[in-house]
Amino acid sequence: MKKHLHILGIAGTFMGNLALVAKESGYRVTGHDKAIYPPMSRMLADAGIEVLTATDPQQLVALNPDEIIIGNALSRGHPFVEHLLDIGLPLCSGPEWLYKNILAKRKVIAVAGTHGKTTLTAMLAWILSELGEVPGYLIGGVPHNFKQSASLGKGSIFVLEADEYDTAFFDKRAKFLHYHPQVLIINNLEYDHADIYPNLAAIQTQFHHLLKTIAASGHVIYPSHNQAISDLLAKGCWSQEHTFSHTFNHPFNHPFNIKGYSYKLLQADASAFLLFKDGQSIDNIRWSMLGEHNIHNLLAGLTALDCLGIDTKKACQTLTGFQGVKRRLEHIYYDPTHEIRLYNDFAHHPSAILATLQALRNKIGRQKLIAIIVPASNTMRLGQHKNKLQQAIEPADFCLWLQDKPINWTPIADTRSDYCTNLSDLAARLQPHLTKGTHLVLMTNGESETKLEALRACLR
Repeated sequence: MKKHLHILGIAGTFMGNLALVAKESGYRVTGHDKAIYPPMSRMLADAGIEVLTATDPQQLVALNPDEIIIGNALSRGHPFVEHLLDIGLPLCSGPEWLYKNILAKRKVIAVAGTHGKTTLTAMLAWILSELGEVPGYLIGGVPHNFKQSASLGKGSIFVLEADEYDTAFFDKRAKFLHYHPQVLIINNLEYDHADIYPNLAAIQTQFHHLLKTIAASGHVIYPSHNQAISDLLAKGCWSQEHTFSHTFNHPFNHPFNIKGYSYKLLQADASAFLLFKDGQSIDNIRWSMLGEHNIHNLLAGLTALDCLGIDTKKACQTLTGFQGVKRRLEHIYYDPTHEIRLYNDFAHHPSAILATLQALRNKIGRQKLIAIIVPASNTMRLGQHKNKLQQAIEPADFCLWLQDKPINWTPIADTRSDYCTNLSDLAARLQPHLTKGTHLVLMTNGESETKLEALRACLR
């Protein structure tokens, strides 16, 4: 008989993906959450995973599962938590379960850092799949190239996002401390997650502990010009180090020293570039991705593949088929009458906002670019980044801030930016700025579908 695994908080991205992997590995999986929406509801239903929304803890007892995993969204005071503690049933966190049952048997590539984790994880999963490696993967978003965002895989490699959110109410360490990767990528490191960490130093402490979990034979890949990472590495690194350098001063000849990799742009929007290794051209790459930050993702990923002995020249040949991830500068609507395009993007940090807007600016040239930004993350709503936001929106011609939930600061209202508090007001303030050839980008890590529908209505 299959062991029965029940997951509390299954609607979250990580926990839902864990459920998919557990199901594929042979468990009978059920779950509970207060509500569940697409795309996770669809993926779990397609996998045959029953999700309960009732609030009676007795319903869980009646299921009589062999193991119970609890997500970090549940805390003391939740009726299920209190009941399980009262009756003495053991609780396990998702990251702990994942390592003991899945990752301990695999070569793990962990993608960490403030930005780029989802795209790079999806990119590595795609490359490895196209090369016949059949990897396991756990992606914190919806990849265009796969039917679902997690898979057990059959090969020796497992690639996953390694984020610094806390593990569970009884384990406040970062989730990534459970993964023990053979290859760790730290793409970048900035302050975020103000609801959990008081400052950047607290985040660096978690990354320092992560470095301690990696074997001397393991690999750590990081940019040499990120001061926060340099400060982190100065505290100690006991594994093989591979650094690369972000240099933006010479837009058509960027030295990028990752095991000899470098690139030369063929298009300003980074959709085409020459890739070099040890000074020798190895490929002329044209792909659907925009922005040099995605080339940086690629070069870090190629280094990771090098560390595991994967043929990176063959890897490059798979890139034309890589379609990225939903809500990463995703083009979702076009009004042919007025030639207006609408995009959906997940950016919610000044650095990510700037990188995304600059990528699109480099593609569209002098056409009008309007950013519609919803401060949805706890860090944004608390105003931790408010002093950096004017610079972040510089590539846009106009920025409209939507405060549909209370925030602790007021955006600047001037000739280049304005703010509103509801969707009706959003439409009214947007209309005067819509001209032929405009590009609209909705940027938020919160719910986006209702906002996108309101924006589409403006364009009809």
